[in-house]
Amino acid sequence: MLVHTLELADKRQLGRAFEALIASENVRDCAIELDALRIRFAAEERDAAAVIRELAQNGGLRSAAREWIDTGMVRASALGVSAKER
Repeated sequence: MLVHTLELADKRQLGRAFEALIASENVRDCAIELDALRIRFAAEERDAAAVIRELAQNGGLRSAAREWIDTGMVRASALGVSAKER
């Protein structure tokens, strides 16, 4: 899973970023760190880039980073196939 971390300049920008993220259909698992002015969310690179680009153009975005997190989860369709083979 690709996790994106955004650091914002102030609480107003944090609120604006949160609103932009929840408006996007392709953003999952959004977490806010209010004291650090930070938002972490999961999204595909293309979807995240569009939101991040908009935030950067409007100002208030201090930094943006991404990292791959291995969740160890197996897709349900893969489980269904192996269960049928037994």
